[in-house]
Amino acid sequence: MTFHCDFRVRYYECDAYGHANNATYARYFQEAAFDASAALGYTLDWYEEHGYVWLVRDTRIRYHRPAAYGQTLTASTWVDGFSRVRSERRYELHRDDALVADGLSEWAFLERDTLRPTAIPEEVHCDFLPPGKANHMERSRFPKQPPLPAEPVIVHRRVEWADVDPMGHANNAVYFTYTEEAAVQAVAHFGYPMYELIEQGIAFFAMEKRIAYDQPALPGDLLRITTYLSDYKRVGGTRHFLLERESDGARIARAYTRWAVVNPQTGKPRRLDPAIEADVQEHISHG
Repeated sequence: MTFHCDFRVRYYECDAYGHANNATYARYFQEAAFDASAALGYTLDWYEEHGYVWLVRDTRIRYHRPAAYGQTLTASTWVDGFSRVRSERRYELHRDDALVADGLSEWAFLERDTLRPTAIPEEVHCDFLPPGKANHMERSRFPKQPPLPAEPVIVHRRVEWADVDPMGHANNAVYFTYTEEAAVQAVAHFGYPMYELIEQGIAFFAMEKRIAYDQPALPGDLLRITTYLSDYKRVGGTRHFLLERESDGARIARAYTRWAVVNPQTGKPRRLDPAIEADVQEHISHG
């Protein structure tokens, strides 16, 4: 029941490093999931006609190697398990025989009008995970975020019209952009603009990213994004994010990125200058 489709990396999908941006992988996986569903007869029109919708509740992506403009990537996706109202879908992205990225998403099955969870119909369950195939649905709760350090960085981001998908709220892939931009601003806050770091042969590459979505962000919402570090080493660490709606403090999403320090020209690991470590000490949680 594995579905395959190809994506050609577009120039506008690449970042300043010349690689497919992290959010691009989330979009590829989302499109592959839609196409895989449609291949079984469950198109977006089918879901709308029957009053159902799938929404992502949790996404995890591991990045193994960069993809560049013009390269063709093959996405593979399959359903690994079901609960009563949720499904776990896995993904792999290859360039030739090399694994570029892999991930999984937990999708919730909802009533379209109320966005309340509803039981997955038996026919959907059987078509996506035929009888006799092992059900590997094991909910992995988002890990507890470490306590705030002395100097977290807070970034504000408005949900713009361009961020919103046909469901009327910020698309799940947009949160990858929100958190990445917050990380860039956090580094600049401590006196290290990203372009200056690139000139010094320093880049921060994501190895893994996970986002748990608690409730939708709507057009016009002002989001407060709190970010800080933990598990810091001079060769990498973990950056945490908490996204809240400014007007009422409601938690919208949580995220983390595990990152490594590399030379952007060679792609090889390197160590940060001790001066940078000293400057960000108050930004690191040791809890």
